[in-house]
Amino acid sequence: MLLTMLLSLCILTYNRQTLLSKAIESVSMSNVLEHNRVELIILDNGSQDQTPNLLREFQSKLSFKVVREEVNMRGSLRFQQLARVIVTGK
Repeated sequence: MLLTMLLSLCILTYNRQTLLSKAIESVSMSNVLEHNRVELIILDNGSQDQTPNLLREFQSKLSFKVVREEVNMRGSLRFQQLARVIVTGK
C-alpha cells in the first residue's frame, strides 16, 4: 500500500546557513521524516554564503528536496507558488 504524504515542510532560505542548519537539525531530531509521511523541501533563493554546501552535507544524511535559484529572485511570492507545485502532502 502506498502511503500518502501527510505534511510538507517548506523552508525558504537566503544566506541563512546557521539558522537553516538549526532548522534542519530540529526536523531531523524530531524523527518526523523517518516514516515517510512528512517531506522536507528547502527552497534556496540564490544564497551566496555556504548554504548550498550545507544542504549537500545534510542531503548525504537525510532525504529531502532542494530547489535552488542561482540568483536571488527578490521576494518569496515566486517560491510560494513553486512550493505549491512541488509539495505532495495533503
